[in-house]
Amino acid sequence: MANPSEDIARDHAPNFRHARTIQRRAATVSLIESVIEWYDFFIFGTAVVERNKHVNFATLNSSIRGATVH
Repeated sequence: MANPSEDIARDHAPNFRHARTIQRRAATVSLIESVIEWYDFFIFGTAVVERNKHVNFATLNSSIRGATVH
């Protein structure tokens, strides 16, 4: 019969294969999240520019006219 202290030590020993799997999963999820965030920023940024192409914000408010440089 094995020594109980050896069983406890073996159960709590670091599992490097499991740690590597967790690191890979975290890196993959981070990459996917970054791609989605960039895509979201690109789509909404493009939509705002396309929607407001014809708007000249300096002419909308008379108080802004004095602050603009011509």
